[in-house]
Amino acid sequence: MEKTVRMIGWLKWLSFFFGYIMYVFTKDSFGGIAAMLLSIAAAAAFWILISREKARLIGQTIAWVLQMTDMPKRSALPETRKILNEQLVDELLRRNRGDRE
Repeated sequence: MEKTVRMIGWLKWLSFFFGYIMYVFTKDSFGGIAAMLLSIAAAAAFWILISREKARLIGQTIAWVLQMTDMPKRSALPETRKILNEQLVDELLRRNRGDRE
């Protein structure tokens, strides 16, 4: 999950490249000003699209963790603590394996 969010953060910077491509291919057809406006619109749209996807991924992870901590009553606290500890250990092991690859 963390690697995916980091990769999406890097992809966001491609919006400038896509804006430039849009400018190059529309400059001859529409003129400089229109091409500039189209390229800015394309770059901004891609930036917003990627930013929303990043926020959606982070929100899904938070929702998943909140579902894991939902307790029907106070007596379920030890069991919930055990589940959360197992999830933490699994996540740490997954990250450790990811660092080695």
